[in-house]
Amino acid sequence: MPLPPQTKLPVKINTYEDVDEPRWDPEIHLNLQMPEFVKVFPDFTNMKKTPAFTNDSNGSRFAYSAPFQVFSDEGMDVLRKIIKREEKQGVPPSSARGNKIALRGLYYMSPFVRDLQTCPKLCEHFRQIAGEELVPHPSLCNSPQVNLSIEGAVGPVDIWHYDSVAYTGVVLLSDVKNMVGGKLEFMHTDKHKGLDLLAQGKPFKSETIGYEQPGKMILAQGAELLHHVTPVTNNIIRISLIFGYAPANAFQPPKTILKTFQKVDQTHKMANFEFFREKAWQTMHCLKHYVDNVPYMQSGEVLGDKLRVVAQELMRAADLLQEKEDDSIKNFDESKNKITKNFDNIAPEHIQSRKFSDLKSELKNGQNGTNGHFVNGSNGHGSNGHIVNGVK
Repeated sequence: MPLPPQTKLPVKINTYEDVDEPRWDPEIHLNLQMPEFVKVFPDFTNMKKTPAFTNDSNGSRFAYSAPFQVFSDEGMDVLRKIIKREEKQGVPPSSARGNKIALRGLYYMSPFVRDLQTCPKLCEHFRQIAGEELVPHPSLCNSPQVNLSIEGAVGPVDIWHYDSVAYTGVVLLSDVKNMVGGKLEFMHTDKHKGLDLLAQGKPFKSETIGYEQPGKMILAQGAELLHHVTPVTNNIIRISLIFGYAPANAFQPPKTILKTFQKVDQTHKMANFEFFREKAWQTMHCLKHYVDNVPYMQSGEVLGDKLRVVAQELMRAADLLQEKEDDSIKNFDESKNKITKNFDNIAPEHIQSRKFSDLKSELKNGQNGTNGHFVNGSNGHGSNGHIVNGVK
C-alpha cells in the first residue's frame, strides 16, 4: 500500500536523507532460515511444511511456527539503534495492554524499517512458511510495533488474547539466554472456547515456546490463536519486534480490529485514518479483480451479489468509524481472572503510567549493549490481504 500524503499528517515520513540509517540490504541485514516445524489447524498437527492455501474459505491451515532466524547481527544492531532513537514515542501500559510499553510509528519514522517491512525476499520467506501469500498490514503505525517489558511488574508481559491483525511475527532483540520467562504460550483450542476455559479455571492444552536466541521469530496466525507472554522474572527487559501481516487475497475475511488500534494509538492519532485507507485499498482491489476477471454473464442476481460483498464491507467499516458499531474483542485479565474487553487498567497501578524514559537507566545497564530494545512489532505496508487472488 502506498504511503499517505504528507499534508497534515501528524507524523513525519522520514527518508534516508532525514535520518542517520544505513540503507536496507537483505544480503547484509537478513539471515533467513526455515523453522524446524509448523503447527496447523484444526488439531495443531506438527508438520514440516504448511499445505499450500488453495482458496479455501477458511484460509490457510497454518497456526504457528517453531522459532526461526530472520535477522543477522548487523540487522539487529541497526534496529536497536533506531528503537533507541525513537523510544520517547512509546505509550505506557495503560494503553499498551499488559505489563509493557509500546512504541509505534517506525514505518513512517524509519526508511530502514519501511524497506524491511516491504522486502520481497522476506515476504516470500513468510509465504513459504504460512502456505499463502502475505502482505504487510496497512496499519502502518503498527508496522512494526516495539514492546518493552517492565522490570518490577507482576504478571504476564502480555495477557491471554488473540490478535487484531491476521498474522503476527514476533522477534526478540534482547538477551534471550539469561532471560527467565518471556515465552510465548499458545492454547490448543478454539479462541472463544479458550477464553471460557480460562474464566472457569478449567484445564487446557497448550504449548510454550522460547525464542532460543536474539533475531529469531515465531510466526503465528495470531487472530485465530489465544496466546500470551509469560512473566519475565529476572532483571532483563524483554525487547520484541512484532510484524503484522495479512493474507494477500482481498476476499479473505477481514481481521483488523479498529477498536484495539484506537486504544493503543495515543501518540499519532492515526487509527481511524489508517483503517479508512485500508478499507479503500482492499475494496479497490476487489473491484479491480471483478473488472479484470469476471467473465460475461447475464445473471443480475449473481453480479449484484458480487458487488454487495464489497458494499457490505464498506458499510461495516463506515459504521465502525462513525461508532455505530463496536468491534472490541475479548481478552482474559489474568490479574483478576476474568474476561474483559478493557485493557486500560490491566497493569498494576504503579506500572500503568510508565514510559520509555522511566526505563532509561534499566535499558542502559541491563542489555549487554543492546540499549534495551524489546520489539513486539507489527507490519509494514499492505492492506489486510490486498492483492486479490480469488472471488468470494
